[in-house]
Amino acid sequence: MAINVAPYFHLYNGGPYQLVVCHFFLGICAYMGREWELSFRLGMRPWICVAYSAPVAAATAVFIIYPIGQGSFSDGMPLGISGTFNFMIVFQAEHNILMHPFHMLGVAGVFGGSLFSAMHVNCAVQMVTFK
Repeated sequence: MAINVAPYFHLYNGGPYQLVVCHFFLGICAYMGREWELSFRLGMRPWICVAYSAPVAAATAVFIIYPIGQGSFSDGMPLGISGTFNFMIVFQAEHNILMHPFHMLGVAGVFGGSLFSAMHVNCAVQMVTFK
């Protein structure tokens, strides 16, 4: 029995976009697994993998979950620069994402994470240089 791949290349429902996005998702998930395995084999804690899981979740939401919720992969975020900016403007206009509490928590988490990272580096540099 031959596999019919023709439906994946129709442009009315995503087509090559769906193929590229699904393979991209598999690739970034495999890379996240590679990071975890490398840290496990080296006896390290898996915090790099945990930190990498946040952009993986964001990419999953924008490239896979949102198009499925809209009913078509043709509604997903474009893969180009100008299309991405247009998608962001239209997404804000349709959904008012900036006032969503989870978006506010995410932005606060990113800024808080960068603040804690800067404080950690500052403490580490002071411990090394002033001893």
